[in-house]
Amino acid sequence: MSSGKTKVVLDTNAFIAAYYNPNSASAQIIDLCRRGKCQVVFSPSLRKEVELILKQVKARKEFQAVVRAFFRDAHMVRITREIPLIMEDPDDNKFLNCALRGKADYLVTSDRHLLKLGEYLGTKICKPSQFLSHVFLKRSRPKDN
Repeated sequence: MSSGKTKVVLDTNAFIAAYYNPNSASAQIIDLCRRGKCQVVFSPSLRKEVELILKQVKARKEFQAVVRAFFRDAHMVRITREIPLIMEDPDDNKFLNCALRGKADYLVTSDRHLLKLGEYLGTKICKPSQFLSHVFLKRSRPKDN
């Protein structure tokens, strides 16, 4: 799967932010991914968590349908052996393991345990607003000549 597109893993908090604020950086990232501007990488456990949390917050059916379509178009990786990398919050390991397994360029999150890593084995870990400004806004700016 070498499409040349930026590969990204989105933490559950990105989907929640997008649901509650359709103008958020997270919502913009989801829209860019849905339009094929980058390649989303996910694992079955990541998808399950996102769907469960959206049901718990009683997300509108329309938004849940968008998320299901989002995952249909994304690249699924199977985590055969989870490596315990984040000791403070072991639930965060699924995101980092997914990023590593899928050779993601970015892990987009608002989680402080993940953010404090900054980067891990070639995967940059950043907030949604940083991802937008570093990856997409940089590309769309005209070059100075």
